[in-house]
Parts: sequence; C-alpha cells; structure tokens
Amino acid sequence: MIRKGTPKMQQILNIFGIVLILWSVYRWKFSMPEWFDEFVAKPLVFVGPVYWYIVRTEGKKFFENLWFKCKNVGPDIAIGLFLGFVFLGSALMANFIRNGEIALSTLTSGGLLFSILITFATATSEEILTRGFILKRFFEDSNNMY
Repeated sequence: MIRKGTPKMQQILNIFGIVLILWSVYRWKFSMPEWFDEFVAKPLVFVGPVYWYIVRTEGKKFFENLWFKCKNVGPDIAIGLFLGFVFLGSALMANFIRNGEIALSTLTSGGLLFSILITFATATSEEILTRGFILKRFFEDSNNMY
C-alpha cells in the first residue's frame, strides 16, 4: 500500500523495487520450467504490480497508459527483426568458434517456435515494466528524454 503524500517518483521506484525483490526471490527459491517462468511467473511479477498501480493508485486505464503505439509499427518491427538476426548470427558465430561447428539443433523440431514464443513473452513483460511504466513516468516528471 502506498502512503498518501509520497512523491510520485518515489512510488514508481518503490514499484520497481518490489518487482526486483519478488523476481529475485522467485528465481532464487523456485526452479520451474522455462515456459512457466516466462508465461506465468514473469507476467505476474512484472506486470501485476504495474497493473495494480495504474488501475488502483492512478485510477487510469491500463493499456492506454503504457506508452506503446499501435500506428506505424512496421519500421520498429523491421529494426527489431534485423537486430534479432544480428544477435542470432553472433551467437552462431560464437558457437562455431567455441565448438568448431554451427549447432542448429535448437532450430529444429519445434525448438525455433518455442524460442520465438518465449522471446515475445519475455519482451512483452519486460517492456511493460520498463518502457511502458517506469520510463514513461520518468519522462512525464522531468520532460527530459535523457
């Protein structure tokens, strides 16, 4: 529960601290399958407190207050895919340098689809917390992108 009179930036940092502590304790105490971590636990821990704060404390609608845009997302998706392929290439190159071969075993038999789904689930939870919640409110408070 957030006390009345607490500065807004302190409230935002408190929410971030709560998320950080909850996720640290979860990762320390529990060893669950990766699908559970990314599709159940991370959304609960990362998005749950953010949802609670926006709806209960700010009294606003959740998705309208996350700083995500729906128009003209094509260039953003293209940049994201390009960077993803750059990271994939660097990972394959590092694997080749270390092992002398390029291991494509994770790209077959459903491994690629699972990896893509996990990546999108992780990115969504983390972007809602950082860009949609924390950075948006920092920008609103300071009117300074940096």
